Amino acid sequence: MSPGDRHIAAGSWYSSMPATFPMILGADVVGRVEQVGEGSERFSVGDEVFGQLLIPPLGSTGTYAEYVAAPEGSPLARIPAGVDPAVAAAVPTTGMTGLGIVESLEPLSGKSVLIVGAGGGVGSFATQFAVEAGARVIANVRAANEERMRSYSVTEIVDHTAAPLPEQVERAHPDGIDVLVDLASDPKGVRGTRGAGAHGWNGAHDALRREH
Repeated sequence: MSPGDRHIAAGSWYSSMPATFPMILGADVVGRVEQVGEGSERFSVGDEVFGQLLIPPLGSTGTYAEYVAAPEGSPLARIPAGVDPAVAAAVPTTGMTGLGIVESLEPLSGKSVLIVGAGGGVGSFATQFAVEAGARVIANVRAANEERMRSYSVTEIVDHTAAPLPEQVERAHPDGIDVLVDLASDPKGVRGTRGAGAHGWNGAHDALRREH
């Protein structure tokens, strides 16, 4: 169960999106189209699709089920050739979250971007999107994830288990960094990093939070 599903089950989204009961949880989906409605042209029976069905009212298109009915215009796409369905299933929420964070910070070309928690689900996508946007990405990960981060073409890697993160960053960047994306800790832990415009993901409410 994803953090978002846990918060929905706890009622955290009650004020922002209507719900229906009984509620079926689950937003990310991968599967094969078994039936299409009359006049539907976007998909055909047999198509393998993936996407995110976080559609109001909450619970009406929950994906913790054997079958789910969704409107034709739902955020779904065909699974690209060669992509394992299990991999496709892990993309929608984490990928869209990472993309949303990076797009909200653009333009990033030439800017130094410290991503705390770059090795996680959202962090992995945010790191790749930030690199594609032209940022000089400083990836905060443990040593076990260093090779993967290198494959994403990050500029620098810092391991917070080797020394306190703010100390490492300030030592390497005495004039400060441009952007901080904190996906893994209390922002107070890195707020002191000089020159950083903080941008974090508040998992408790699945909402973006900016701090300056």
